[in-house]
Amino acid sequence: MAEHLASIFGTEKDRVNCPFYFKIRACRHTKPSISRTLLLSNMYRRPDMITPGVDALGNTIDPRKIQQYFEDLYEELSKYGEIRA
Repeated sequence: MAEHLASIFGTEKDRVNCPFYFKIRACRHTKPSISRTLLLSNMYRRPDMITPGVDALGNTIDPRKIQQYFEDLYEELSKYGEIRA
């Protein structure tokens, strides 16, 4: 048993001593029980993700409108704390 544990220490198979945790103090294997961080995945989706400059209906989108939408969303979210991309 000790030999097996020694062979996986700090590797992907080691769920207790995760190599990601050692490097960045976060682990993709386990979720923390408490955190001051809020992840809003897919919160912002550009309306022209599939074809740049064109929405899902095929209508042309002004790039300034896309930028303004993003800036408005960023400004609103920044009221609640620091934003990191």
